[in-house]
Amino acid sequence: MNNQNDKLPVFVYGTLLAGFGNHRNYVKPYQHEATSATIQGEIYHLPAGYPGLLKGEQEVVGEIVTFAPDVYEQALAGLDELETYYVWRG
Repeated sequence: MNNQNDKLPVFVYGTLLAGFGNHRNYVKPYQHEATSATIQGEIYHLPAGYPGLLKGEQEVVGEIVTFAPDVYEQALAGLDELETYYVWRG
């Protein structure tokens, strides 16, 4: 991603919200702006101990987080690691 327009905001919920451990480790360290938001979906509590979000009809409360351009890649890499989502960023 080289273009500022490619740097999309991220919807966060659950432990990535302010006051929770994952927010302290994966969001707060990076300059960002956060706006309260809701989306339509359904949260599942998976046996591994963390939530999953799928398309659904319920209201899910969270935030839209926009990371500053100079920390965007680093912040996203941390979120990808937390979610075990690996993308080649070559």
